[in-house]
Amino acid sequence: MDYCKIFEFLMYILIVIGSAISLEFKYHTQYELEEILYALSENVTDPIQARIYSIGKSTEGRDLLVFELTAARNNSNIVPNIQLIGNIHGNEPPGREILLHFIEYLIDNYHKEELIRWLLDNSRLHILPCLNPDGFNVAEPGDCVGINGRNNAKDMDLNRNFPDFISEDDKNEEQVETTSMRNWMDNITFVLSGDIHSGAIVAIYPFHRIEKSKYGYEMQSSITPDNNILEHLASIYSINNEIMHQQSIFCDNEKFAGGITRGAAWYYFLGGMQDYSYMVHNTMSLTFEISCCKYPPENELSNLWEQNKNSLIFFCLQANKGVTALITDAETKIAISNSNITILGIDKAFRSNRDGRFWKILLPGRYYLRVEAQGYQSVDESFFVENEEEDFNKLTVLEIEMNRI
Repeated sequence: MDYCKIFEFLMYILIVIGSAISLEFKYHTQYELEEILYALSENVTDPIQARIYSIGKSTEGRDLLVFELTAARNNSNIVPNIQLIGNIHGNEPPGREILLHFIEYLIDNYHKEELIRWLLDNSRLHILPCLNPDGFNVAEPGDCVGINGRNNAKDMDLNRNFPDFISEDDKNEEQVETTSMRNWMDNITFVLSGDIHSGAIVAIYPFHRIEKSKYGYEMQSSITPDNNILEHLASIYSINNEIMHQQSIFCDNEKFAGGITRGAAWYYFLGGMQDYSYMVHNTMSLTFEISCCKYPPENELSNLWEQNKNSLIFFCLQANKGVTALITDAETKIAISNSNITILGIDKAFRSNRDGRFWKILLPGRYYLRVEAQGYQSVDESFFVENEEEDFNKLTVLEIEMNRI
């Protein structure tokens, strides 16, 4: 019997759920991280529901654990799914700790803060603190600019390993962590996603990719059809982080107006998770760089948490800004999956999920949509996204029935 591990487990149970002791601001080992997640899941009170699940294993066999959290009950079938990810680069670990504290904060403050209660009542969060545990295991604490631990155990950069649909060159072998992420995205319809990095201080929205013609790189190709929505989401995160928004700290003499940037306007690359998530799954997917130093000292974690706490809260609240609809057969009332949806003015179609539902983050205003499905007459419908109180966005809920041809 490993008494050291038993003692370590008991200590972390006390740290997480003890009435006088809160989660420490330190870098937790992968073992500690997993025990904290399980302990937090046991500490929720009704009506909060928590679940731990694994999306797969890393190259070296470490679990990629997700903490799912919601308090939705009667409306559980229409609440949007939100995805938060940390530590895709193993040498950028502040995100894993920020997300642990975010989970703890949501649980502890559900019965105390109206905003937190509203968030959990009206959304479902899926939080993956660490996508690259193998890289983290070999990263060097205090290394602000190095690359040791950035890649996975096969020395592959996971944030260059996703399909890009541009390059015809031979691609690197898809890594198991990448496959796990892609399967996760296939199985759950994520409306909104945030990925935490370090090495700069800025909120980044798609695209990072850029297409090349015979005349050179075409910067216009990096602008998505949802540019205004994505820019809004980046601004929401930045505005709630004073240092990011005011750019009061320069990293490598880089300055970003308003603390936001489109990825390719900063630098471009192919194979990024953010671009893939948006292109394939229509997820409004952003990246948050939260520290100049990639692996800052532990004594900076408390400040980083305070700087990003409200940003995470208000970012997640945006998942309820827009529309959701259930698409069904007018006669049988059976849900129609994989129907094609277009919204006038946004040149990017998307599809209903296996349950016949879709979500779309939109800014306030009137919109016109068209739904098409094989064997059915197309449906055109207009709807209005209300300019609700900024903190308490409310989804416009539609029911769309389709008649067979």
